[in-house]
Amino acid sequence: FLNIYFVVFEKIGVIGILYSNLITRTLESIFLLSYCIKNNGIKFSKNIFTEILKFSIPLIPADIGFFVLNYGDRFVLQKFSTIEQVGIYDLGYKFGLILSVIISIPIQMIWAPLMYELVGVNKKEKIEKMFTYIFFIIIFFGIIPMRFMRYT
Repeated sequence: FLNIYFVVFEKIGVIGILYSNLITRTLESIFLLSYCIKNNGIKFSKNIFTEILKFSIPLIPADIGFFVLNYGDRFVLQKFSTIEQVGIYDLGYKFGLILSVIISIPIQMIWAPLMYELVGVNKKEKIEKMFTYIFFIIIFFGIIPMRFMRYT
């Protein structure tokens, strides 16, 4: 709603989308923070904090690399083409991510709990069969749309 309000009615363009995200995330954070504090209180544990830091600090370079990998191409394209072409590229990139959102992410969400159930249990055949089906589904939905694309 806020995206439409800022872009269509206030006519402030892309900045309106940024404002919308900022407002939405701020309200969401306030709600979740107040809910968590109300139900759990505020507690601080130095031991837990150091364990979290030990786990998360090595992930920072990976997150930076992920950001550069996913968004760096737009900055390069912006230098060598028009903003309209970058917008079209970004839209096409988002269409390419649909396969990931529709298939890969739900499979990952299902796999995470199953993975812990199979720890220490010899279920090699089940895992092999499951991944065979998963890869078949991903490949099927990745190749079928190409059948209907026109190459010029």
